[in-house]
Formats: sequence, structure tokens, C-alpha cells
Amino acid sequence: MFNYKRRIFSYECDIYGHLNNAEYLKLFEEARSEALTEIGYSLSKLKNLDIALYITNANVDFIKEIGLDSQVIIHSKMTKVSRVLFYWYQKIVNENGNICSKVEISGAFVRDGKPFRVSQNIIETFAKFV
Repeated sequence: MFNYKRRIFSYECDIYGHLNNAEYLKLFEEARSEALTEIGYSLSKLKNLDIALYITNANVDFIKEIGLDSQVIIHSKMTKVSRVLFYWYQKIVNENGNICSKVEISGAFVRDGKPFRVSQNIIETFAKFV
């Protein structure tokens, strides 16, 4: 599992001082991007290989509010990967260890706007982290 620690800033909050719903998806994206970098396939490296990662579904549960200046950890784990599809499970945990949100992500490897079969080497690398 990959862990990404982050503080919540004022520009990410709504008028009530809570993390805006749309910002949760941004946090999940940041954490996945960092995890991909740790794996050795950063988004820029994938772009250089002419491979895009398209999210096809994001099922988000909002469980507990997150306020301004909160310290959170986003835990990210790939749950399945194939030559065309990938799946992630992520959760945001506050400084007290409470789960604030969780998401199940599915997506596809894409080239030229179409689903694309990535090489076996890439799959083997990703599979080490499932």
C-alpha cells in the first residue's frame, strides 16, 4: 500500500470550512500519481511511452468531514491490473486514524483515444504492487 501525507488548504474548502467534494477526487489523483512514481511509471514516463490512464469509474464514499488545516494520509492500493484495465482502492484517513472517504477506481490503458494492451513488462511491474 502506498501512503501520501497532505495538509488541507483554505482554497480547497467550501464556505463551511470543509474540504469541497470535488477536492476529494483531486487528493485521490495526487496520491495515485505519487504511487505511480514510486512504482517507476510516473505519469510523465507513461506519456513518453504514449500511454494514458483513463479513469472509467470512481465510486466515492464520503464518510467523515475533513476541515481546514487537517493532516490526512491517503492510502492507495492497486487491487487488480490486466493488459488493458486497472483497479485501485484508496482511502483518506485523518490525524486520528478515522476513515474520512474511500474510493474504488477503475480505468483503462489508452493510446490514441482507444483502449490499449500494455506490454507484459509493464503488467509485471504493476502486478508486484497488487
